[in-house]
Amino acid sequence: MHVSDLSDYDPAILLENPKDSVRANRRFLEKEVSKLIGGYRKNNLQFRRFLPHLELAVANSGLHCSIPIDLVNQLGTSMGNLVRKILATR
Repeated sequence: MHVSDLSDYDPAILLENPKDSVRANRRFLEKEVSKLIGGYRKNNLQFRRFLPHLELAVANSGLHCSIPIDLVNQLGTSMGNLVRKILATR
């Protein structure tokens, strides 16, 4: 959702978020985010890579589920709600 509305992806694959191989440490979504923003490691997050895409990410989050309890079985995020609240205080 950071730089895509996810319409190009199979929802079942996104929900499963499989590891690339048996020995792989990274899951499908981590590899896709890395490709789209030019690098990503969750143990060394570089927020500056996400910042240019913040407005798009918030807009894209509105296209998907944002109810925390439903996120277990549905694609989505509740981060858009948090970012909107933070931006509203500026």
